[in-house]
Amino acid sequence: MMVGIVDVAKKANVSTATVSRVLTKPETVRETTTEKVLKAIEALNYQPNLLARQLRRLETNTILVVVPDITNPFFSKVLRGIEAVAVAKGYQVLLGDTGNDVEREKGYLNILQQKKADGMVLLTARMDAAAVEEVARSFPGGAGM
Repeated sequence: MMVGIVDVAKKANVSTATVSRVLTKPETVRETTTEKVLKAIEALNYQPNLLARQLRRLETNTILVVVPDITNPFFSKVLRGIEAVAVAKGYQVLLGDTGNDVEREKGYLNILQQKKADGMVLLTARMDAAAVEEVARSFPGGAGM
């Protein structure tokens, strides 16, 4: 059974807003209240819904890495390095293999435009720069490459 923030609030006898503050800004909540909420979280084995948090913050903590051919050992090594840095920074890596197909590359750009990833590493020289620039402009502060 999935335990939600409402369940934690009921067990701790506080509002859902208080539970939320304990999870996001504990310094704004009295210590005794924080302790009650943390005990309820532990007793219920509550796990925050990361998808809901990502939707609220408009972040996915995901980086899309697009390569033309994953079987090429060069890209495997590059991907290993990208993933190591991403994981260290709290991101996960979503991999796209285009099979050297420009239309598939454009499909991955659509994923980025739909905000299903926070950023993209595009390891290709095939795609036309105008398409990449268009996507870059759709992001806050995204004046271009």
